[in-house]
Amino acid sequence: MKRLFLQGILVLSLACGVAFGLDWRNGGGFLESAYYDLWHHLARERVGTSHTAIVGVDDESLSLFPTTPLVFWGPHFA
Repeated sequence: MKRLFLQGILVLSLACGVAFGLDWRNGGGFLESAYYDLWHHLARERVGTSHTAIVGVDDESLSLFPTTPLVFWGPHFA
């Protein structure tokens, strides 16, 4: 029992050391992107998209509502 506990502590310490070492030099960036891509590939598409709209906003239109965040511009686009 004690040996199993010590092995668990050793594995945990080693894993934390490797994770810290990779993150310290940003060496884990490729691992993170690979994991992220794999996660979304395995999750599949939940709901299909039916419509897409690309909206262009010029500076004149932006100046009409200077304090309104773009996230609240939905009614203006509709």
